[in-house]
Amino acid sequence: MKLHGWLKIVTLSAFFAIGLAFERCQADPLATWTQVFSSPVPNISLAYGNGEFVGVGGGARFISFNGSNWTAYANPPILNQAGIAYGGGIFMTFGTNTGHPLTVIYQSTNGLNFSPIYTNQNQLFAAAYGNNTWVFVGTNDIVTATLVSPMTNGYTIGTNYTIGTNFSPYLVWSEYQPSFSPAGITFANGNFVLGAIWFNDYSILSCPDGLSWVFDGVVYTNYSQNLGFGYPSITYGNGVYVTAFNVASYYGSVILYTSTNLVQWSPSLSFTGNSTFLPILYGGNEFAFCDYTAARLYSSQNGINWTAIKTNYFNSLAYGQGTFIGASWQIFQSAATTNQSSLIPNILAISTYSGVTINGTPGGVYQVQYTTNLASPWQTITNFMLPYSPYVWVDTTATVAGQRFYQTVQLQ
Repeated sequence: MKLHGWLKIVTLSAFFAIGLAFERCQADPLATWTQVFSSPVPNISLAYGNGEFVGVGGGARFISFNGSNWTAYANPPILNQAGIAYGGGIFMTFGTNTGHPLTVIYQSTNGLNFSPIYTNQNQLFAAAYGNNTWVFVGTNDIVTATLVSPMTNGYTIGTNYTIGTNFSPYLVWSEYQPSFSPAGITFANGNFVLGAIWFNDYSILSCPDGLSWVFDGVVYTNYSQNLGFGYPSITYGNGVYVTAFNVASYYGSVILYTSTNLVQWSPSLSFTGNSTFLPILYGGNEFAFCDYTAARLYSSQNGINWTAIKTNYFNSLAYGQGTFIGASWQIFQSAATTNQSSLIPNILAISTYSGVTINGTPGGVYQVQYTTNLASPWQTITNFMLPYSPYVWVDTTATVAGQRFYQTVQLQ
């Protein structure tokens, strides 16, 4: 860990910066990938949260704090056909193991220590978190887990309650078989959004709690997809929902559809092929989509216009700290992403913002800390990967009046 030897005080009510015009152009970061880890097991599933990347699969776990340096663990949980997701300060991983043929769900707050908290009868293949609720979807199955406080809700502990070892609230579980076949799931705009096979159509349903699903629209009619060959996926970003799926039971076409309201859906990308995995993700102001079997990677900023940028295959994607991570047998890291075309205002102007200029190593992981006076402990604002140097970091959490001291710590 490296503490940078500079300190900057900002009086928020009287801080001014003068910006000069310039533009910065950068190639698509998804066009450049570097292999950062070689795994002895296939089909790694990835998630990012709490400042770390965590991968599971093939009876092993993989952890990285910057996306570049990885450590493998073979201690429990030993999960195969595993998936993982992050939300509400918790990693949830699910899969099967040799000692328990049914699907087991484990939870962790740090990606290192996992506790088994639920056993499910059917295979689970996707999960999402929102509104203090986890929703897992599987083969004709939906499992929900809602965080509740036992001190205020009047519940008594029963068989469908789990006390987590790493957090205090109870998880109240519910499992049911819906009238449709669930597929991919995401959480956006206050609702869980689910792709599902319903009355032979690939349809979209949504609800805030994972229980009371409402039909929104049909994406594709007369859908004959066998979920054993390719699980549809769905994500949201930049005001657009994007879903990907196969349209035949085996060798057929992969199609991406987009929507801004969940009701009307339009095709945006299609090609012949078949895929077991269809990961799609939004991060760094762009969508990334990978057709695993056909080894094609695509990117798009609006979900409508797609560019084939690499011949590679990932069965899972994650985004964090300004970089994409892709996994299959190996783990790859993309180039750093940026959200600005210009770091400083493109006209000569006076701006009232609190921030610091970081002169560091591009690709390094930095932590920004602040204190309101030098006698108080330093508090962490954020961890992020430095995309380039020098880099202007702006504190959007600062109040209108007062002062803050800043320092940065290089973590990796």
